[in-house]
Amino acid sequence: MSPSKLTKFVPQIRQIIDETGANPATVTLEITESVTMGDAEHAIRVLSQLREIGMRFSIDDFGTGYSSLSYLHRLLLDILKIHRSFIAAMDQSSENLSIVRTIMRLAKDLGIDVVAGGTETIVQLDHLSALGREFGQGYYFSRPIDAAGIRQFLLVPRPSLA
Repeated sequence: MSPSKLTKFVPQIRQIIDETGANPATVTLEITESVTMGDAEHAIRVLSQLREIGMRFSIDDFGTGYSSLSYLHRLLLDILKIHRSFIAAMDQSSENLSIVRTIMRLAKDLGIDVVAGGTETIVQLDHLSALGREFGQGYYFSRPIDAAGIRQFLLVPRPSLA
């Protein structure tokens, strides 16, 4: 998103929140690394304005883009989503498992929740549980479903996240 579009974004979000009556604390804006790194300083200013409204932020596909560790703590993130390629590679070597462990430890030290994207197998879930994973998403839990299928999904018992 260009800086001019980001500048217009804050008033648009404020208007939507006002019109809908939504509680901004229940809204999490998911952004990609490329959006934040195009003009990191401008992105930080915009995210700060949205944070003042009360919104939360998630960075998607962490580790595959342009993120700089020097900006990670300044982006006011609530959630860091580890890219599925890192989760899939955990089974292949201790080095890959160490990368996931390091990302999770860094996020924890910065007070950022972690979502393990692309969790597809019980082995991956076991690795993540051993690492203290807080949240996961992926085919192990469910394939993508439409709004009509969500009610049925919620009624069926799921594997434990603990």
